[in-house]
Amino acid sequence: MATNLALNDNLIEEARKLGKHKTKKAAVTAALQEYVRRRKQARIVEAFGTIDFDPSYDYKAERKRKRSVTIDPRGQVAMTAEERAEYERLRKKLA
Repeated sequence: MATNLALNDNLIEEARKLGKHKTKKAAVTAALQEYVRRRKQARIVEAFGTIDFDPSYDYKAERKRKRSVTIDPRGQVAMTAEERAEYERLRKKLA
């Protein structure tokens, strides 16, 4: 998409040289990508402390657990009774 912007030539040239970009467009594109990436990281950092920690969670046991998914004739995911109970527990907790 063609866009006309009034940018500081000195700043663009400095960014182009620091990033070893051949063109102004490459420097601006890299700067925008970095901006977006940093904003996404900031959102992740904001989430710290807002997620409940379960001290009884055993990640090693979860790694060993078989994770096959079966779709029943109605197009729904088939679950064991234990998986269904856990699903219902979490669904109620999040409601």
